[in-house]
Amino acid sequence: MNLNPVAVFNELSLPSEPVGDNVVQDLVSSVSNVVLALRKIRKDVVLSSPGVSFPEWPLTVEGETFASLSSRHGGRTMEQWRLVQSALSKAPYLRAPRVPGSGPSRDSEDREAIAARHSYDGSPAIGLGVAALHEQVAVSLPTCRVWTDSTITLLQRATEHSATSTASEVVPIEVRHVSDPTHCQTHELHIREMSLPFSYGGSDLWAQRGQLFPGVDFLDRVKDDLVGIKPKDPSLLQIHSRLRELSDAACHWHITHGASPVWHSKVTPESAQRKKLCFFTNKNGAAQCYDLHARFTPGAGRVHFAVNRPESSPHITVAYIGSKLT
Repeated sequence: MNLNPVAVFNELSLPSEPVGDNVVQDLVSSVSNVVLALRKIRKDVVLSSPGVSFPEWPLTVEGETFASLSSRHGGRTMEQWRLVQSALSKAPYLRAPRVPGSGPSRDSEDREAIAARHSYDGSPAIGLGVAALHEQVAVSLPTCRVWTDSTITLLQRATEHSATSTASEVVPIEVRHVSDPTHCQTHELHIREMSLPFSYGGSDLWAQRGQLFPGVDFLDRVKDDLVGIKPKDPSLLQIHSRLRELSDAACHWHITHGASPVWHSKVTPESAQRKKLCFFTNKNGAAQCYDLHARFTPGAGRVHFAVNRPESSPHITVAYIGSKLT
């Protein structure tokens, strides 16, 4: 059984000024065509609108909405709108992974937190932020040129807390983005694979580590880090993605024989003062520093690892998965 993949609506793409009937028809046709293209790849895809209820977004000076204008036009426009509504309300969505802000009003704090952490061109970006956090795809209306690209770069503020201080940094992140059926072709592989099986937990990652991450070796102690992670834990997809990226980087390095692997997400070493926290007993029984680390959310998640000699296989050994070492 698979989780439903979620196409997350980008509320920033809604018209900011009143529009005419012909524009509404074009926008309804656009989002309908995107839903059709998504469902050709995954029939169980659902459309989430966490930032705003876009069916009720006022489009005209008189306050008419997508729903009311589509009903008034009737014919093909109404048929297309019904398809969009079916994607928004279809029953399988109840089995979709919990997406902060996509549920009842009690998720308002989630929406506020996502808006505070994610922005695009200076504006809070809830839909794009949700898509980024859960590694889903974002869906936009093609209301201006920036929403016609297959990827969108937004800014994410990451905050880390320690016993003595709070530090934050703003980093650019890319979101897979769809506003045209051709974008679905671009992201087809991701759309097919972007949800883990429903019952997947950290113990499954450990049990299948050889098949899932062939470029990565693990210290035995990592088993305890993983087995406690339950299915639906919001960090699970992120951990899976970081390990997959490390494995891909190691496998590619084996082919190219470059000076070092090319990382697919942010990887940094620890500072000289913090390296002492990163020693673990390697498979030869010796203490070794594993200070290189990739990040995952929510919170200050870390995957600590070391890069082995190029002649070694696998080329990367993971020593720790969990919260920032203290």
